[in-house]
Amino acid sequence: MEHRLPKAVVDYLIQAGPEKETPKAFPENTYFLINTLPDSCIYGKEEAEKMGIPAVILTSFLEGEARDVGSVLASVAREIQIYGNPVKAPCVLLASGEAATKIEDNRTICGHGGPGQEEVLGFALAAAKIPGACLLSIDSEGTDGTTSAAGGIADSTSAAAALEKGVDIHGALRGHASFEALEALGDTVFTGNTGTNLCDFNVLYIPGNSEV
Repeated sequence: MEHRLPKAVVDYLIQAGPEKETPKAFPENTYFLINTLPDSCIYGKEEAEKMGIPAVILTSFLEGEARDVGSVLASVAREIQIYGNPVKAPCVLLASGEAATKIEDNRTICGHGGPGQEEVLGFALAAAKIPGACLLSIDSEGTDGTTSAAGGIADSTSAAAALEKGVDIHGALRGHASFEALEALGDTVFTGNTGTNLCDFNVLYIPGNSEV
């Protein structure tokens, strides 16, 4: 490969230290930062409150294995609905960040998907215990993982609907085929290219017991 590049380029790549890795200043350019990571949650909170629904920003630093993140969000929703901690239902929880999907062996892949879609499937497995709870998880740029879907949505009835339609949620998670599972349920979400990227955006609605 080296012989195909100019010697000056090869020498620079081999010899340059951290001080030359990236430009440090652009004195003749002007940049505008339009949005930052917390903004999706901030605007989501404003819209929820306009609708009369109390909203809480849970975090702008959401991380972890996607399916586990979905399970944890379900446990938070259950605590809220049953005991009113840390906020009383009905309410909306908002979270942004970057959940991930770890693939140990490519040979296990039997479909398509992405972190947002795996997150809602993880949520669906636990959500039956939280009547009326619903989670939307999307990649803010409009494409989640290896799919054209922005993400997915699941609620307290999703696991039962999957069982009725013969959709194996556990198998879909093992085989990283969350897209196919959600498509079969009609629960994929498409936004198209949004022209921005503020990582993942999650909206979790928890109704009060009296509403379900």
